[in-house]
Amino acid sequence: MHLEETQQLHSDALQKAALRASNLERSQLKLKEHQDSFEQELQCFAGWRKEASGTLVEQASRLDHGRTGLQQTQSDLIMINSNISSLKRDVGSAHDELSNLAARLDTCYKCLHGFGKGLQDTHRQVVAGESGMLAPRSDLGMPLPMLPKTPRVGVVPPQSPHRRLTSMALNES
Repeated sequence: MHLEETQQLHSDALQKAALRASNLERSQLKLKEHQDSFEQELQCFAGWRKEASGTLVEQASRLDHGRTGLQQTQSDLIMINSNISSLKRDVGSAHDELSNLAARLDTCYKCLHGFGKGLQDTHRQVVAGESGMLAPRSDLGMPLPMLPKTPRVGVVPPQSPHRRLTSMALNES
């Protein structure tokens, strides 16, 4: 009986080994399916990686282009700032020169105004015979015309008789 028991033990061991082999085959098939699934996902990831890499290269190029534009804009702003500073200095010096000219013009106006008043006073004294001045004779003709009290700006002075004759002769020829 010993042989039958051994045979039974071997038979049980073979059944267990066959069951294990069957389980291992199923596990191996499942692992193969998982491996195939992982390989497909890896291929998808490889495609995505390639696409993402292209996008990153394009964005890096745009970023470099933007940096170049920013640097150019900054250098332009520095140049414009120096030009504005130069213009401010020029405007300041022109303002100073205009102030000096305005002061000189005021002085000239005051001098001419005083000179005109002096001429008016002198004429009045000559006509009235004041301050030891002799009054003009009435039989010599008309007295001197009265000078205006304020200088007239923008009035064209009348032409002298000599100029009128010369301009008329030129117009006729």
